[in-house]
Amino acid sequence: MVALLVAAMHILFIWATSTYFEYWKDLLIKWQIGDTNFMAILSYLNTYLLLGYYFSEEIYNKKYQSRILLLCGIIAIIGLIDYLFITGFRNYGYFNPIASSSLAIVFSLISLRAVFQKDTLVPIAKNSYFWFALGILVYNAIGLFLRLAGNAIYGDDFILYCKVSLAKDLFFDIAQILISIGFYRSKFVKYIDNQ
Repeated sequence: MVALLVAAMHILFIWATSTYFEYWKDLLIKWQIGDTNFMAILSYLNTYLLLGYYFSEEIYNKKYQSRILLLCGIIAIIGLIDYLFITGFRNYGYFNPIASSSLAIVFSLISLRAVFQKDTLVPIAKNSYFWFALGILVYNAIGLFLRLAGNAIYGDDFILYCKVSLAKDLFFDIAQILISIGFYRSKFVKYIDNQ
């Protein structure tokens, strides 16, 4: 739901600035805003907080719940400070892409390890936790490289940047399919959690 809200904010910003450009023109020039990349922090905060909440609630032992939430909260605050005061909103930066992907990769790997270690009668192919973790892992492991490559070439070769962005979007689509399979397989969760 939060990701949908972030996407809606992007669309609303594009619509408002293109429809009422004369109204927005002076502000866009003053703040040197030429695209929607300044809104990327919303996606990073979504990753820090919601993935942290998901993994603390669904995957980990309850005794680690508060530690995971605290870690994600601290990283979110550091990411916001980096966005506002260090890297700034006009630059891609490296902290937020690396921190969000690293957090998602580590949590996904721990989640996959827990899935494989848990003794259950439900096969892996029907385990929704497996599909969720795999989708998150695929996007963030490959997406991290593509995001950092895109950041490096954005100003130098825009056509190559567009190709890298398309590749990143392809892996995002693959991840969404894997997560969708996880939702489809969620009917078997009651058999996993009750064992």
